[in-house]
Amino acid sequence: MKLRYFILALLLFFVSVEVSEAATLSQVRTRVREYLYETDEVNSIYSNTMLNEAISQAQLYVIDVLPVSANYNMLTTAPIPLSSGVDSYSLPADFRRMVALKVGDKQATLLKPEEYFNKALLASSKDIAYCVIGSKIVISPAPTASGTAILLYMKQPTALSSDSATLTTLPEFDTPVMLAAVQYILFSDSQTARAGLLTNEIIKQLKAASQKYDSTTVLEAKPITGQVSTGETK
Repeated sequence: MKLRYFILALLLFFVSVEVSEAATLSQVRTRVREYLYETDEVNSIYSNTMLNEAISQAQLYVIDVLPVSANYNMLTTAPIPLSSGVDSYSLPADFRRMVALKVGDKQATLLKPEEYFNKALLASSKDIAYCVIGSKIVISPAPTASGTAILLYMKQPTALSSDSATLTTLPEFDTPVMLAAVQYILFSDSQTARAGLLTNEIIKQLKAASQKYDSTTVLEAKPITGQVSTGETK
C-alpha cells in the first residue's frame, strides 16, 4: 500500500508542478532532489556527487534507449583512411554508437557480432560488410586499394563536469532523464520496490517525447540499475 501511495504521489507531483526546461546539471539536480522530497545537500542523505553520477548515468540510459533519430544532435561523421589489405581500423575517441558506414560509393552492411565469422566470409567488393569489435571497426573484405570510408556515428555526450554543464539529450527528454536519475538513486539505496515502480513511467515519458522522431519506436522497459554499456552496435 505504501508503494502505491509513493508512485501516486510522484505522478501527482509531475502533473501539479510545471516543469521548466532543466538544461544544466545544477537545474536537473535540483529537480531530482524535489522528486526525492529533499531540498538541498545539507539536509539530505544523498550528496551532490551521488546525484551527479545518477544524472550522468540516467542521461546515458536515455540516449541508449532512444532511437538514433531522437539523438540527431549527437550524430557526426568521420573519415577513415583505408589501406590495401588492412581490414581493422580504430574508432573515433568520442564514439558511442554505430549508425552507418560508406566505403567508396557503397553503404556497407553492419554484421551482428554473433554472425560475424559466417557472414564476413560471404562479403564481397559489391556487398561490403563490417562489424564493430572492441575499439575497432573491421571491414570485410579488406580493401584492395587505398581510399576513404565515411563513418556516421553517435558521439559520446558532453561530460557533466560542472554545475553549468548542460545535458546533451534534447530538452524534451529532460523529465525522463530526471526520473531515471531518481530510479538510479533508489536502486543504489536498496529501495528496489520503489525504484521498480518508476520503470513504466520512464518508458511512457520516453515514448511520448520520441514519437515525433520515429512513430515506430519500440522501447524496452528496463530499469536503470547500474553502469550503462557504451560503444555497442544496435
